[in-house]
Amino acid sequence: MSLELGQVAVGAVNEGQHTLVSAVVDHQPVLLGASRDCITILHEDCSILASLPFELAFPLHSTLTSTVQAVAFDRASGRIAAASDGRIGVWEPTASSSWRIHSSFTAPHSVLSLDFAKDTIVAGGDALSLWTLDETHALPRWIKSGTELETSPVLTARLSPSAQILASVQAGSNLVRLSSVVPPTTPPSGNSLRFRSHAAHSLRLRDVSWRPTDDPADSGPILFTATVDGIFRIWGCMIDEPDFFSLWATLDVHASLPKHVPLATCFKATRDMWPAKEGEPARRGTMDDFVTVFSDGSVHLTTISNFDCRPPTCLSQSTTVLQEQVFQQSQLANLRYTTLLITSPSTATLVGRCSRGTLITLSTRLDDPTDKTSYFVHPPHTVPINLTGKIRHLVPTFCGEAMLVLGDNGRIQSWELGEGDVVTESFVSDPRIKSSSRIATWHDGRMVATATPDGLKVFEFRQSGHLRLVDHLSDVLPPLATMFVARSEEDSLSTTIIAITSDFIVLSWTFSSALRKISEGSTQSFNESRSPTCPLAVAVGVPIRSSESKIEQAEILVVDIAGTISFWKAKIPDSSYVWEEGAELKTGKEGVVMAACNPSLMSALVTLNGDEYELSIWDSKSSEFASGLQFSQKMSDEVIDLDWSVNGDTLAVSTPSHVDLLCAQRLDDLSGSPGWITYASIRVDQMTSAPISCACWLSRGLVIASGNSLFFYSAKLLPSKEDCHDFASSRVAPLPYHHPQLLFQALLHGHTDVVLKILESLGAQVTEDGDVTPIRNSRADDKITVEDFLRAQTAKKTVTENSNDFFSALTSGNKSDSSSQSASLTEEGTHRLLAALKKCPLRGLSKVEHAHLAVLVQTAFEIQRQKGSLDSNGLRYLISMRSFFIYSATSLPSNASPTALQRLKYRDVVWAFHSESQDLLLDESIKACEGSKLTWDNAKALGVFLWLKSPEVLSRQLELVGRTEYIRPDRDDKDPITATLFYLALRKKHIVTTFWKQAGGHSDQRSMLKFLANDFELPRWRSAALKNAFALMSKQRFLFAAAFFLLGDSLKDAVSVCLRQLDDFQLAIAITRVHEGDDGPVLRMILEDTVLPFAFKNGFRWLASWSSWMLGKRDLAVQTIVTPLNDLASRLPYKLVTVGSPMHEDPCLVLLFEQLRSWSLQTVKGAVAVPGRTEFNFVLHMSRVLCRMGCHLLALSLLRNYEFIRLEPVTTASSQPSFNPRERMGLRRMSTIMDMEVPSTLASRAPSPVRETVGGQEFHHVLKRVKVEKVQEFDMSAFNF
Repeated sequence: MSLELGQVAVGAVNEGQHTLVSAVVDHQPVLLGASRDCITILHEDCSILASLPFELAFPLHSTLTSTVQAVAFDRASGRIAAASDGRIGVWEPTASSSWRIHSSFTAPHSVLSLDFAKDTIVAGGDALSLWTLDETHALPRWIKSGTELETSPVLTARLSPSAQILASVQAGSNLVRLSSVVPPTTPPSGNSLRFRSHAAHSLRLRDVSWRPTDDPADSGPILFTATVDGIFRIWGCMIDEPDFFSLWATLDVHASLPKHVPLATCFKATRDMWPAKEGEPARRGTMDDFVTVFSDGSVHLTTISNFDCRPPTCLSQSTTVLQEQVFQQSQLANLRYTTLLITSPSTATLVGRCSRGTLITLSTRLDDPTDKTSYFVHPPHTVPINLTGKIRHLVPTFCGEAMLVLGDNGRIQSWELGEGDVVTESFVSDPRIKSSSRIATWHDGRMVATATPDGLKVFEFRQSGHLRLVDHLSDVLPPLATMFVARSEEDSLSTTIIAITSDFIVLSWTFSSALRKISEGSTQSFNESRSPTCPLAVAVGVPIRSSESKIEQAEILVVDIAGTISFWKAKIPDSSYVWEEGAELKTGKEGVVMAACNPSLMSALVTLNGDEYELSIWDSKSSEFASGLQFSQKMSDEVIDLDWSVNGDTLAVSTPSHVDLLCAQRLDDLSGSPGWITYASIRVDQMTSAPISCACWLSRGLVIASGNSLFFYSAKLLPSKEDCHDFASSRVAPLPYHHPQLLFQALLHGHTDVVLKILESLGAQVTEDGDVTPIRNSRADDKITVEDFLRAQTAKKTVTENSNDFFSALTSGNKSDSSSQSASLTEEGTHRLLAALKKCPLRGLSKVEHAHLAVLVQTAFEIQRQKGSLDSNGLRYLISMRSFFIYSATSLPSNASPTALQRLKYRDVVWAFHSESQDLLLDESIKACEGSKLTWDNAKALGVFLWLKSPEVLSRQLELVGRTEYIRPDRDDKDPITATLFYLALRKKHIVTTFWKQAGGHSDQRSMLKFLANDFELPRWRSAALKNAFALMSKQRFLFAAAFFLLGDSLKDAVSVCLRQLDDFQLAIAITRVHEGDDGPVLRMILEDTVLPFAFKNGFRWLASWSSWMLGKRDLAVQTIVTPLNDLASRLPYKLVTVGSPMHEDPCLVLLFEQLRSWSLQTVKGAVAVPGRTEFNFVLHMSRVLCRMGCHLLALSLLRNYEFIRLEPVTTASSQPSFNPRERMGLRRMSTIMDMEVPSTLASRAPSPVRETVGGQEFHHVLKRVKVEKVQEFDMSAFNF
């Protein structure tokens, strides 16, 4: 997607008579303009079509910075010629409507004028030279065929349409020199220019041109001249003097307006006096139309007849007033140079420009000269023009209603936006601002503040457009990192200007609009709280929400070279401006070169490491459970600018070739899609080859600067025409109730009845076309959404039934009245809903989400039927497992190998591990696999050998996997190597021997059968097996080597191969658990040295909790869930070198913590060791994650219904722990009651790194004080609203 281009402000056309000409490209009339160092191709409305950098014509002179001084177009060949400092380049069109370099050459003199016709170029300057194209060689080349030495520069040189006559005018001359062009000879000899005659005038000449046709059979060559007094003359040759040009006619313009001066006259077209009629002989006779603009703004049409009749006494002319006062007096200055662009036989566009390059256009329609109402369809239009040269910087106002453009020549231009058009007013001035200066603007771009080393200056654009110095301070200023404007109120008479130096010093000034004075404010250094070794890297002002009518504080984002983000706040009404440090975030990003912040304190950083750029987005509202990193991406191109939209929902990332628009999106629990996406990309390389220099957001769109052009884009997305801000808001909006992600999370959080209620209502109301059944009401007859229907149903319920409403259930702990009838899915309703979903997906759901919804419907129906046989943990695993297969099958290509299957989340593995329904889960897992075959890839993806607890079932399933791997249908030949590893782990060597006997054709069959015939209880053969294992290691046959290590009774070496060479810790755990059990030293080594460091490095709390549980440290398993990993890693005796943090934690961690904290005495001990503030922050953080997933109702449910464990004071001392029945209920878990008293004298499990005392008291004394209480309400101030 992209944004809709609203308007383009092209660069100003360079000064000179030959810098704007008309042309025809692909049968389309266009304008060719010389703008700075480029040739710009413009549409009739002056919108840009293409831009051709002149330096490309001279690649060996890539540092050319001179401007293009003349442009010409050859209508015969369609080529473009341009000149700069005596160098002339030629471009030709390609079949793909683009342009390429045709040729180039250098004239021996300066070039001020240029003309191109019939493969002939004439260049005029200090001298006059004629060049002819020679294409007889492999590369085209230009040969100088004629030259004339002039006493003064040639300002105008025009070739006749046939390129046989040359008209030239010197500077300040009133003579037109006419020369004949002699066809060149091969080889060229002599000068091709022969003097012909002069055409003398009484005043200095302004312009010279030719009639488009010079056929001798018609009128011959006719010359048009215009003098500085506006008189337009027509010259031609007599029959008896073919080489001498005499005056044929002068337009009688004073006859109609004797008191007004003609400003410009343009030739429009030639038409037949008598249109040809069928069946009648053609009659000769032509009429030529000329359009004249007078000094009073009126436009006249003059027609001259009989150009084809000689002598000129036959000419007749007539003048018609098209319209009075077409141009306003302020617009007449733009008619110094005029060009009439013929867009069709009956329409034309008059383009005028002044010496500084501003353009004005007037569209005319001359269908019927007698119909005066059809002459001018629209009034003259002043074209938006960038007058600052190459754009260096864009500075918007804080509300985005105006902006300031700073050019490389020190000129500034103010742009103000209106409701209808993109640009309503613009002012330009030339204060010669240095490139090192900082600039800020306010008051709709009318007020400007510039900070230079010499001091601070405040300017104002007056109504006339001139820039006036209002006040200045001459203090010496250090180099500034940033400067911005902060206002106390919208209608305040004072404006606060804030700047930050590179030494962490904040400067402030106050400008009084009433007194027209600028005064110094407070100065504060941030170095006092900073390390001197971490100087400032980037500092930017935090924008203020435009909806706030009263601004009470200013905020600054500061990033040091160590990558630490800090925010500083100051009260604006306070005259002292004391800055206080706010939130701080350590990103660890060194080399920050760019930063931007939105009103919600979401920060975007760009870092540069070597030649590689990286973009990262950080949330300052992060807690100790998240690093704050929301998004990170390597950038292949250089990042030149960052800017947030005014409302802060979209980030524009500018590179030299394109601008990407990024917005936040809901987190997807299953697909793992990033939290931010690039939803639109804008490219301008089709219109200009100049790289993008900067971009900024305004209140109604985006502005991109490229070269010396400004591209104003609206907020509408193409092709949908949807507002980009609405699109960005919809990506993070709450999900509808029927969305599969909300239903999936609701099932995980135990809201089964709510999901059944939603699906039941959905099945009753969904139609075959994917809509919801319309319900007529008093407001409209439109089709309503699911949530509207459910609200309507809820409103009809009685007060006693409201407790069973799905919204109430989500926000009140899902505790419904036992007397009320709960929702249920019937088999008929389920089939009807699945059939409707299969026929037509619901609108708003993707293909994957639609398939996921169908799976959830089927699973919810099965859960309802199996109610009582499946515990809550098994339910969570079953839902996740089926959803996983839907997403993995959809996201992977059809030809992907089974090894490309991604794994199930460790969260779901832990749910199955703590489930009491593992037999049922195992059956369902095998059924979900392709062909109901449990291969090792499937077992690894589902984590089967991590969550199975029964040793017998473990051995039986590993044997099943080995048998499946041996007879896999996707293999042509049976390969017993993989099966060998599994069966040797089961200590079943005889079955391995059987497999190898059946492996006919295998290259290792004979040697393996011979080797397996030995007795490996003997040390000799064990040693031989180990030697063979090392030999296989050298051949990189690692799986086979692991099997030989098991054959040699070296489980530790086999595990080492699985971990290091195969990088598969699940395989190592599987063979270890069946070979030595869950209490062996090898399994402990795997967990402590591999799994736990891996889990902490990647921030996998679920895997770390499972590993701690397997190690017998159940208190640590509980603490791992809610304790910041960095704090926990520093207290553990394991080698946890690196501790990472995921971008987003799993909100289901709260459910696991609630369940495990009351599982046993040891888990209670771990829960008590977690500080209350840490647990509170943990729950609050998980609610934010649920909101980022679009599950706002579940976040509210979590905040209202979460139960904390609190300690009560001990009133009496007791040496024996005692429990009352109410306290024992707090130690229940959903599947089993661990209600046992463990005497303090008995040995417990292996000690945990957590201290055995809490608050200086023995644990069994603390335990009796544990009480589970329900917290009624959260303190809403914790949200920082």
